[in-house]
Amino acid sequence: MISDTLYQHWPGIPIYRENQEGGFEEPSFYIHRIRVNHTKDFTSWQNRTYSYQVVYFPPELKPNEALDTMAEQLQSNLTEIPGYAKIINPNLTVEEDHLSMTFDINIRAYPEEKDPRFKDMNYKGGVADGR
Repeated sequence: MISDTLYQHWPGIPIYRENQEGGFEEPSFYIHRIRVNHTKDFTSWQNRTYSYQVVYFPPELKPNEALDTMAEQLQSNLTEIPGYAKIINPNLTVEEDHLSMTFDINIRAYPEEKDPRFKDMNYKGGVADGR
């Protein structure tokens, strides 16, 4: 879903989810999940927080200008995952050779039960002593 959102805004930039043996093409994005936290309430609903990092690798030509431009564009355009959740706690850091954006997505979920709580009850019995 994050990759779809990035693709909508920057369709010409490759998006990676796995490390590449030969390195990343530039410019490109790399997305990975950092962690997932959840808390349960008394009704078994879970409040889940997914933390992600999006890394932008700029082109070799004018990389500093590209990093500054992409930082502004990410702040303006990557604010929600449409139809899913708002992005919260965004944090952008410009490093020497890349831009890192970390953020959280909060959702409320109900885990699917694997087994039903009650099964059919078969009654076997009768009246005691033939009464």
